[in-house]
Amino acid sequence: QNLDQDRVGLFKNHLYLFKENLITGFGYDQYKDNEFVIKMAETFRVAPYLRDSHAHNQYLQVMSGTGLFGLIAFLG
Repeated sequence: QNLDQDRVGLFKNHLYLFKENLITGFGYDQYKDNEFVIKMAETFRVAPYLRDSHAHNQYLQVMSGTGLFGLIAFLG
């Protein structure tokens, strides 16, 4: 698997997390240690060395972590 596929997987993973927690997000920086987030990364076929990695997109990172409230504050 190449790095581009892994980043697409990370993008899909964080987008899924945002969709599941639209208002409040999944939790700031939860992608690092949360077992559910890492398990979802496995589902989206992210390589093991990137499963605890951020979304590689600041807006998506904020959205998945803090939801719409956090995104609005970030954009402000």
